[in-house]
Order: sequence, then structure tokens, then C-alpha cells
Amino acid sequence: MIALIWHTLRRMKWHIIGWSLGMAYMGSVVVLFADNLTEQAALMQQFIDALPEGVMDFLGGLDAFITPAGFIDGKLFSQLPLMMGIFAIIVGSGLVVADEENGMMDVLLGQPVSRTKLFFSRVLGVAIGATIIFAVAAVATILPLGSVDLGISPGRMALAFLPAWAQILFFIAFTLLLSMVLPSQKIAASVSGFYLIFGYILAGMANINAGWVTAARFSTLYYYQGGAVLHEAMNWRWVLAVLALTILCALAAWRRFLARDLRVRGEGSWRVPAEHKTIATG
Repeated sequence: MIALIWHTLRRMKWHIIGWSLGMAYMGSVVVLFADNLTEQAALMQQFIDALPEGVMDFLGGLDAFITPAGFIDGKLFSQLPLMMGIFAIIVGSGLVVADEENGMMDVLLGQPVSRTKLFFSRVLGVAIGATIIFAVAAVATILPLGSVDLGISPGRMALAFLPAWAQILFFIAFTLLLSMVLPSQKIAASVSGFYLIFGYILAGMANINAGWVTAARFSTLYYYQGGAVLHEAMNWRWVLAVLALTILCALAAWRRFLARDLRVRGEGSWRVPAEHKTIATG
């Protein structure tokens, strides 16, 4: 199983390298810019005052945007679910189904490996890959704290990445489940992408109008805490609930993978098998 996990990580190596470098660069730059925020506080306040009414509420009520923690929240943590959600949808939609569509799944299962071992090796491999990306991003964001004075501890900064990590694991598992029940990788990615973007909008609208809260609760992003962890206590129930939902999606995808007829090659379809009628001959 270790060999299969390692194989999954090798297949993802360019995803891991690219996203790690991108997130590391963004995190470190945001922290360095936050250090100069006090000198530009008046200018930032003018910018915020000029924004249309409700914009700051949509972004999570970032009235403290001119503080280091608020700036880091607005420029980094509030955008993490959308940025890393793209990664989650790409790898989740093709984690298993891509091998079916390119004709490799029958070759893989022709080896002495069970469907269960193959499935969970892929899942563990992509979870490790996502964790590596977040770990690199966290380290790159924490390192500049040694040369600036933002009033944010390294431990608190590292903790702020945890809710985003949980959200991305969920979107990987959710997209994987969709790929098991929908006809193709492309359709699964599209549906998951719609849920990601629409959920992000709903969560923002719920900050503006309480009437949107009921609908927003159906999106996991409603329970995303973002950079609020930099100055508030972590809501561990929300994090654990998202992780529990992630496990449920992964298990449902596994059960579907065991029961479904695998495609030899190409995408599936929405066609319903026609009934076969027996024609009597006399």
C-alpha cells in the first residue's frame, strides 16, 4: 500500500510543487506587506470608506482590515478556499475516474491489488499531498514573523491554516464522490466547482443579510473561520464537523467504487438502458 501511496504522490508532484511555491510566495508577501500597514493606515481607511455599502460585510465583516490580522485575513485566508478549491476539484475529480477514461484502470486492477487498496491508497496519497502544500504555505507565512512585529504568534498563524485545510480535504472527497456517481470527470468537476463558488457567495451574503443564513448553512464554507483564528478562539466543532463530513464522502465514494461497473475507456453517459422486449414468433 505504501508503494501505491508513493505512486499517487509522484503523479501529483507538479501539482504539489506548483501549489506549494505559489502559496508560499503569497503567504510571505502578505505578511511583509502587513508590516507596513501602520504607515498606510489612513490611506487604507479612506479606501475602505470608499467601498460600496455591504462589501466589507460580504468579505466577512473586515472592519479591522487596517490591522495586521485583518489585512492577512482579507488578503490570504479569506481567499484560500477558492484558490485551493481549484486544486481540490482538479485532483478529486480525476483521482480514480481519470484512469478509467484513459483506459488504465483495467491494467491497474489486473495486478494483485484490490479495489479497496487502490482506492484508499489514492485517497491517502492526495490527502498527504494537500497537507504538504498547506505545511509549506504555513512555514513560509510564519518565517517572516521573526523579522516583523505584527502581534501574531507563530502558533496562532499555523492554527489559522487548519480550517482551510479541512475545507480542502472536504472538497477533494466531495468531488471524488461526484466522480463516482456522475458520467465523467468533467461533469463532476463542474458540479463541484459550482458548489464551491455558489457556497462562497452564499456565505458572503449571509454576512450581509441574515435571511441568507438558512441557505448558506448547506455550504461547508459557511463554517469556514478564515483568518478570524488570528484574533479569536478556534471553533473546533466546526472543524471537526467538516472533517467528519469529509470521511463520510470518502466512504460513500469507496462503496460506490466497489459496486460500480468500471468503464474500459472514455466517458460515461446519462443514457438509461432500454428494456429488451421479446417478440413472439409463431
